[in-house]
Amino acid sequence: MKLTLSSEELAVLFTHISLMKKSIKKGFKKTYKGDWEEKYTDYLSVIKVLEDLMKNEEIEQDFYDISLAAEKFTMLHSFINFYVNELNKKENNKDKLKHETIKLMAILESIQMKTNKLAAS
Repeated sequence: MKLTLSSEELAVLFTHISLMKKSIKKGFKKTYKGDWEEKYTDYLSVIKVLEDLMKNEEIEQDFYDISLAAEKFTMLHSFINFYVNELNKKENNKDKLKHETIKLMAILESIQMKTNKLAAS
């Protein structure tokens, strides 16, 4: 499956998916018990695809095409839906959102909409 993201979306996604490695590993161990290693390997391979795309581009582009096998796309789609929903729960409990947080959430929600659209097709 091919997902097209802006350079800003790619950077935000890479940052957040990378930061969550430890928590995701714990969650997979708890949720998937004996099958967690395969799921976590898929998660790490998605990070690697994003990292390679960012590192290997000699000229910065406005948009990047990310090609993922179906199971890896499903992993990314599940992650972004879970992550955005969790962030929204936390942010809805605060009285004021900082401008940076609002912008970050808009970018993550944009990625979520793109993955939802691609998953539905």
